[in-house]
Amino acid sequence: MKTIRVLLLAGGMLAGQLPAQVATTAPGSAPAPAEMGEFVSGIQAAGDLSAAISLYAKGCSAGASRALHETYMRKLLGFGRPDIALYPARALQSANPPSGLALAVLAYNAAKRAELASALADNLKAFELLKDDPSVLANLGQLAMWAQQNPTGRGLTQTIKQSLETNRQDLMSHKEFAAAYEKARAIYQQRDKLLGEFDQKIAAATDEQAAARKAAEEADKKYRDMSAQIDLSEKLLRALGRDLDRLADDITESGMILRDRARAQIRQEQPALDDLKKKQKQFADDSRPLLDRLRNATAAVDQLTAQQNAALAKLQPVYLWMPPAVDGVVTPENISGGIASAVATASAPASPVAPASPDQAQKQVDLARTYLDNKMPSQAAQLLRDVIQKYPDTPAAAQAQKLLADIQP
Repeated sequence: MKTIRVLLLAGGMLAGQLPAQVATTAPGSAPAPAEMGEFVSGIQAAGDLSAAISLYAKGCSAGASRALHETYMRKLLGFGRPDIALYPARALQSANPPSGLALAVLAYNAAKRAELASALADNLKAFELLKDDPSVLANLGQLAMWAQQNPTGRGLTQTIKQSLETNRQDLMSHKEFAAAYEKARAIYQQRDKLLGEFDQKIAAATDEQAAARKAAEEADKKYRDMSAQIDLSEKLLRALGRDLDRLADDITESGMILRDRARAQIRQEQPALDDLKKKQKQFADDSRPLLDRLRNATAAVDQLTAQQNAALAKLQPVYLWMPPAVDGVVTPENISGGIASAVATASAPASPVAPASPDQAQKQVDLARTYLDNKMPSQAAQLLRDVIQKYPDTPAAAQAQKLLADIQP
């Protein structure tokens, strides 16, 4: 049971914090160099993820070392698993001297979580140590453009801005940074142009909708005023009718005078009431086009908004994060196998592995993040709700719930 727990920790299965078993051993309690060397060399030679996880778990149980964490982190990046590499990277977060690769891993995972200010800060620190790392430079190019487009972005402190400006000239001398920066700029410009075109159309359609609503509301008020007049007139006629019934047997002179007055008032009021009802009906018929106008104007706004969302979805994503490189080689992230299958292979009979989240769900979450970056929370919320409803048991749905909570606290 203890072995399985350590394996789960090595694979990063316990969410949110670095387990104690993965902490760097304090001076004076380090394992024997030969023993730790066996774990390090074994991880270097491991041919699959499960073998690396098993050796790392054993090394952590023996006390761990910086070399163990660094070797495991590099191996995971070579397997295309920067998401698991986050855990040894956290163990090295406060190492002295600092680990540039660990900082790059932290930055990459922060970017994937859309924590772009943290990603920028850690990437700038990584750049100080890894001047020529292609992924650090490419990710920094995108993050620099994000900071330029969102100067008041969440978590973007003056210290981070100053660090970026201090390094800007050096960064621009690297082709990977310059290419990513210009590509992000071009995508932003394309997106801004598209948004501008639709914004004009949507603004005109919204103005028409407001005018149509105002006309419809004025017509509705007039119709209600006529209804109120009809109601008062009908109440008066009913009251006059009751007076006639009450005076029907009154043969006095005053009774006859009151009956004559009531009859005269009824003869005057009834035609006016009939005429008012006729006018109200005609007014309702004449006002029907106003309701059609409002309905059409509202549909036009909805249609343009849907067209804008569809057009934005077809654009290339602004951010394409690169996992950190190992010896100059970037291995694309590949999580199709899942940690669960690797842990099961290393520790126990295999258990069913949950299917990977649908690509479309993650694409929608990524698009929602883009909407948030472009200050379009309503469109982002609509996409996030759709992901939660259609893909409830996927990692994308969990991301969507977190983002939606941030939009609607």
